[in-house]
Amino acid sequence: MEAVKANHPRSVYELARDVRRDVKKVSTELAILQELGLVELKKTETPRGYVRPPVAYDSIILDIAV
Repeated sequence: MEAVKANHPRSVYELARDVRRDVKKVSTELAILQELGLVELKKTETPRGYVRPPVAYDSIILDIAV
């Protein structure tokens, strides 16, 4: 998520390239983060319909009860 916040990628492919990881793995992880409500994947209005992964916050506080 740091890479998303810092680099503002225009697509999942661009994010994967920035972090030097496989596009499929990055896409899968983004889908999980979206399910958790941490990332909102937005389709762009381009002919290819790229998916942008914007992040709208600077930090996450995780509170786990034990």
